[in-house]
Amino acid sequence: MNSRERLLAAIRREKVDKVPANVTYYMPAFSQAHFPLQPGQDRWEAHLQSYLKFGFDPLMGVGGGQGQPWQLHRPGRWTAHQEAAETVEGIPLVTYTIDTPGGSLSTIYRRDAGFSGWLIEPFIKEEDDLAALKYLPEAAIDTAAIVRQLDRLDGRGLGYVSINGIWQQACYLRGMAQMAMDLYDRPCWAERFLGLLADWLAAQTLALSRSSAEAFFINESYLGLGMSSAMFEEFVRPFDQRFVEIAKGAGKLVLYHECGRINALLEGFADMGIDYLEPVNPRAASGDIEPEEVKRRIGDRVCLRGGFNHELMSTGRPQDIEEEVKRCLAKLAPGGGYILCPAGPIQPETPLENLTAFSQAAQEYCGQYGG
Repeated sequence: MNSRERLLAAIRREKVDKVPANVTYYMPAFSQAHFPLQPGQDRWEAHLQSYLKFGFDPLMGVGGGQGQPWQLHRPGRWTAHQEAAETVEGIPLVTYTIDTPGGSLSTIYRRDAGFSGWLIEPFIKEEDDLAALKYLPEAAIDTAAIVRQLDRLDGRGLGYVSINGIWQQACYLRGMAQMAMDLYDRPCWAERFLGLLADWLAAQTLALSRSSAEAFFINESYLGLGMSSAMFEEFVRPFDQRFVEIAKGAGKLVLYHECGRINALLEGFADMGIDYLEPVNPRAASGDIEPEEVKRRIGDRVCLRGGFNHELMSTGRPQDIEEEVKRCLAKLAPGGGYILCPAGPIQPETPLENLTAFSQAAQEYCGQYGG
């Protein structure tokens, strides 16, 4: 099996020659320190080459939807303006303002070198902002660019297209704490807000599902900070289910990301018909359930990726990493449907020898669970 075939078989819970192994991604500072760009490379290619160097089975994004609506520009309907500035510490800030027939929206975006950017002012601040949000235009999806990325991957891994899930997108635009309170303080308003976002994300899902990518990824990171099963069933599942059904209707495998607390939501995830769940954080690394319990409860319906205590990558010794690889394989690989992977990104402070130890342990032990 090549890496693409191995990953597809694992996600379908079919037989593999060996358990696939990979990492989620490198934090930018780690990548820049250890895998600097070579002439003619972009960061995507540098990541692919580093994964192949370590013998991983690359699972890589090849395109996706638009999660930042202030980047869209439709004159007369959704007119975007931006103004650059910086803090006294020299950190870049960009103020985005959107003018619509229903009013104006604005946000401030901050990006520190070597880290992901984030909003320091919510995009949706008031209930009345929905009058402007209803003019949100569809995001253009470049399916030709997706084909080009898949051609670059060329069977050396599995490429996926992605969108934000409904809760991820809502929290990103409204703020997680405020969005959580909205469900209690103004549930009817929250339902309207989520409905507007769902129509926007569904259009992206449909466009992405027309591409030749075999896997469709839904990012629901913010769910990992905690939500009851009742709230999930009322305010999240109906919308994410819509995206799952569009992608599955187009023949895609659906990958679902929810990092952190998943104990209350496991069966709800599986009932949506997803094919794969990541990253299955153990209690030692921000989770609220042990991976083997996840395997027992939904492992016969959903492929699991992760379960490895990613904090060991930066704080542990090589022998600790080897033992964690063996533990994960023993608990999660039997019966199939497992991809070995740290449950979080590779942090800047991670020693390169620990990444090497993970790679070597995977090469030594993953084959014991194939065939």
